[in-house]
Amino acid sequence: MRELLNHNIPIFRINEKLMQEIKPDMIISQDTCSVCAPYTRETRSASEILGYEPENLILNPKNFSDVLKSIETIGKKIGNLNNAYKLINTIESRTKELESAIKTSEKSNESIYSKPTVLFLDWISPFFVAGHWIPGMIEIAGGNSLNKPPSPDSVQILINTIANLDPDKIVISPCGFNLERSLAEYKRLREINWNSLKAVKNNEIYLVDSSYFSKPSPRLITGIEILCKIVNPTIFGDLEVPPNSLLRI
Repeated sequence: MRELLNHNIPIFRINEKLMQEIKPDMIISQDTCSVCAPYTRETRSASEILGYEPENLILNPKNFSDVLKSIETIGKKIGNLNNAYKLINTIESRTKELESAIKTSEKSNESIYSKPTVLFLDWISPFFVAGHWIPGMIEIAGGNSLNKPPSPDSVQILINTIANLDPDKIVISPCGFNLERSLAEYKRLREINWNSLKAVKNNEIYLVDSSYFSKPSPRLITGIEILCKIVNPTIFGDLEVPPNSLLRI
C-alpha cells in the first residue's frame, strides 16, 4: 500500500459498467484515510465515466460522536431523517445500557474496581496503533485506552514502545481482515519481545473481526459490545455478540 501511495498509483479501480448502470445522484466519499476508501481521484473518474457530476457528500468522522452525526447528515441529504434519528437513538440507547452496567459495577465494587489498560492494534507487521474512534470505544467499554492521544489516523508503534506500555489487554484487528485471516497473520508474528508482554503471559490477547471497528458505520456499536466482553468479562459474560467476531488467544 505504501508503494502504491508513494508512486501515486491508483489503489481502487471503478467498475465502469456498473457505475453507468447505477447512474447515481450522489456519491458518498471520505478522506479520513487515504488507504481505506476512494476519494478525489475516484470521484473525479466517476464524473468522467458518467458524463455528469453527481453530488459528492464528503464525510470525515474522527470519533464515535462524529459517526452518529454522519448518520444524521446522510438522513437529511436523502430525505430520510426520521429513520436516521431512529437509528441514532437505538445506538445511543445501547451505549447507555453498557455504560450504566459498568457504573453499577463500579459502585458495588468500588474498593477493588480498576480499569484495565487496553492497547488496540489495527496492523501487525509493522505494528500500528488504531486512532479515530477506537480510543473512545475502549473508554465506553470501561477500559483505560492506551491509544492516546486520539490520532487522526493510525500510527506505527515499535515493539519496545508496546513493551514500555505493557498493557493489561491487547486487541488485534488488522484493518479489512476477518477473524480467520487475522488469526493466520497472528501466527506469523515473530517479534522477539512479544512473549515477554504481560498481556501475552496472562492470555489477554484478543483477535476481533475488523468489520466492527474499521468502518465508521452503525456497526461500531457492536464493536463496543465486543470490547465490553473483552474489557469487562465478568459484567458482560452473557452479552451476545455475532459469531466469529471475537477470539481469545
